[in-house]
Amino acid sequence: MTQKGYSTKGEGRGNGLHWVEQLLEKHSDMFHELTVEEEKVVQVLEVIIN
Repeated sequence: MTQKGYSTKGEGRGNGLHWVEQLLEKHSDMFHELTVEEEKVVQVLEVIIN
């Protein structure tokens, strides 16, 4: 699902989850949870501020 261009909604979509993965690789102060609930993708992104 996080592969660039992956989408079940059609062409020209599927970049958001890929961009989040790229961001997470650069920032260790972020927590990401991705689940599928009742055919919907639920994404939680938490940024830890010290």
